[in-house]
Formats: sequence, C-alpha cells, structure tokens
Amino acid sequence: MWLISESYTILLLYDQFKPYDPHSMTNAGKLKSILLLDGAGAVLSAVMHGLVLVAYEKSFGMPASILRVLGFVALLFAIYSFSSAFFGGQKKALLLRGIAIANLLFCVVTSILIIYYFPQLTGLGLLYFVVEIMVVLVLVRYEFKFARQ
Repeated sequence: MWLISESYTILLLYDQFKPYDPHSMTNAGKLKSILLLDGAGAVLSAVMHGLVLVAYEKSFGMPASILRVLGFVALLFAIYSFSSAFFGGQKKALLLRGIAIANLLFCVVTSILIIYYFPQLTGLGLLYFVVEIMVVLVLVRYEFKFARQ
C-alpha cells in the first residue's frame, strides 16, 4: 500500500513539474511562470545579499548595512512575485509590469551604490554586482515582453 501511495505521489509531482514547453502554455501560464522565476531569483538575491555577501563583506567591499537593505528589498520583491503568481488572478500582466519596474529601479539603485562605493569595492564585488544587474535586466526585458502579450 505504501508503494502505491508513493508512486501516486511521484506521478502527481511529475504532473506539476512537467518540462517547460512555451508553445503549449496559455498566456496566464506564461505570466505565472515568469512571476515564479522572478520570485525564485529574488529569494536567491535576498540570501546572497542578506547572508552570503554580509558574511564575506571584506571580500566584496560593499558595507554590510547596505547589503542587508538590498537583501530585505529582494525579499519584499519575492513576496510580491509569489503573491502575484498565486493570487494575481486576471491582473497578472499588470502585476508583472509592476515587478519589472521595481526590478529596473533595483538595478538603478545598485548602479548608484556601485558608483558611490566604487573606491572600496573589490574586483569580486564589482563583478558580482555588474553580473547581477545584467541578469536582472535580461529578466526585466522578458517581464515587459510577457506583460504586453
């Protein structure tokens, strides 16, 4: 009986996480997927800023207080994205535009912080923040694209 139950659970899980096929998804499904991707990225960013980079502050050069604020903002973005994905209903496109604008502002603020703290940033710190901005800008591009459809 346990084996049957476990097999059924595995089948249910597989059904939830089928390989991504963009042509078979509805627009609502695409919007939900991009919001979930954004939320996952924001969680990763929150962990990196709030925990990892703070622990290695000297290796990156950005003050811990600034990193904690960036981590907290990323956590708020994650909550927004996940909430929008699961509870956004028919307004997902509008909510996706909102997080795209917020992500764009996050990149602008991060760029300003890079300029302000440039003298104390290490090469590793500069590399991390520039790559993060580039990744977020690619995501923003897709968010605006999907929000228009």
